Amino acid sequence: MSHTIRKLGAVVLSILIALCGFGMLGAIPANAEVDATKLVLKVTNQYGQPVEGAEFYLDGGGGESSYYTVGTSNAEGIIEKDLPSSDSQDLLDQLDYNLKLKSDTLTYDGDATVSFEIGDEKFTVYEVSGEDYTGKIDVTVNDPNAADPSVSPYRTATDADVKAAMNGTADNTVLVDARSTDSYQGWALGDAKRGGHLKNAVSYPATAVTNPVTPDKNEGTTVSDYQAQTIQDAGLTTNKKVIIYDTNDTDAKTVADTLVKDHGFSADNITTYNATKLINSGKVKVVKYKNYDLYVPAEVVNNIAQNKVGKLDEYSDNAAKVVNGDDVVILDVGWGDETSDKDTGSGYDAGHVPGAIHVNTDEYETPKVYVPSKPKKYRTEWRLVSDDKLIELAENKGITSPRIPASSSPVMNRWRRHGWA
Repeated sequence: MSHTIRKLGAVVLSILIALCGFGMLGAIPANAEVDATKLVLKVTNQYGQPVEGAEFYLDGGGGESSYYTVGTSNAEGIIEKDLPSSDSQDLLDQLDYNLKLKSDTLTYDGDATVSFEIGDEKFTVYEVSGEDYTGKIDVTVNDPNAADPSVSPYRTATDADVKAAMNGTADNTVLVDARSTDSYQGWALGDAKRGGHLKNAVSYPATAVTNPVTPDKNEGTTVSDYQAQTIQDAGLTTNKKVIIYDTNDTDAKTVADTLVKDHGFSADNITTYNATKLINSGKVKVVKYKNYDLYVPAEVVNNIAQNKVGKLDEYSDNAAKVVNGDDVVILDVGWGDETSDKDTGSGYDAGHVPGAIHVNTDEYETPKVYVPSKPKKYRTEWRLVSDDKLIELAENKGITSPRIPASSSPVMNRWRRHGWA
C-alpha cells in the first residue's frame, strides 16, 4: 500500500469520524493500544533464541546520509527506540525505510519495510511491510556461531551407569535429579507414573536456573551465590563425574549447561539421562519423603483452583487425590491486608490463586515477644495466638472440616490436633 493511498484513507476516515461527532483522529495502527511513537524489535536467531548485540538501522535509500540508527539488542534480544519529534532532523524526508543489520558475523535476509507518519508533532510507525504496526517487529537473524539446541553436547548415560550410581558402585560419581523438588520428594508429575527420586540421587532442579530465587538485597547475595550453595549442598565438585537425569529431555541439559558455563565443570565429565522408562518400569527403587504430600505442587493447586472457580470441570489425578471428594478452601497467606498499599498491603488484590481467601499473618500471630533465654539475635519472636482463636479464624475463613494438607506450618499442625485438618 503506497504512502499516498494510506494517507488518503486516513483523511477519509477522519472526516467520517468527525461527522459522527467523535472528533478528528490521525492515521494510527489498527490496535489503538500500540505505542506507535516507539519502534521495538525482538531479535532471535535461527533457533528461536534471543540474540544480544545485533545492531540494526533503517535505510531510506539515499546512502549513509539517509540511515537512521535503531539500536543494539540487549540480552533478551530487545531493541527499543523512541521516535523523534517532527521538528527533529534525525528522520529525513523519506517515510519508508528498509530494515538493515550491521554485523560482521550475523546475517539478516528479511526485507521488512518500516513506514512512518507525522501526527501530533510526533513521528509514528503505522506500517511494517504492508501490515499495521502491532508494537513489535520480530526479526530473525542467522548466527553461524549459535549452537543447535536440539543437539546435546553431552553424552547419554547408560542404564548400567545410572544403576551403578544408584547402588553406590560408581566411582567418584554423583547422580543428580534435575526435575522439580516436588517430583524429587514424592509427587508423580509429568511423564513419571511413580513419584520420588532414584536412590542416591541429589536434587538440583532446573528451575533453580530458569526461575531462580530473587536475592534479598539485605543479605548481599546474588543468584550465583544461591546456585553455588545448591551445588555445594548437592556435593558436586569439578573433579567428579556427574549423571544428570530428567523425564523431559530438557531439565538435565539446563542443569548441565549452567554447571559448564557458570561453574567451571567440564562437559566431558557430565552425562545426561531420561529416566522416564526406568522410573515407570517399577524395577528400581524410588525414594519418597515421608509426608511429601503436605506440600502441594503449584500445578496441582492450580488445577484445584480452576475447578473451584468453574473454569475446569475435572480434576487431574493428583488433584483428585488431594481433594478426595471434599469441599476445598484455598488460603492466600501473607502479611498485610488485601490491598497493594506499600505500607499495609499484601498485594492480594494485584494477583492471587483463583478462589483463594486471604489470611493476614497478623490474624494468627501475637505481637513480638521478648525471650531473654534465647541467643541475642533471636530474642524477639512472633508466636501463635491461642488454639481457640485459631479455631475461630478457621471458621471465619469458611473452614469447617478441611482435609487438604496444604502446609506443614505450626498453624496447620494446631488445627490438625483439634480435628480441623
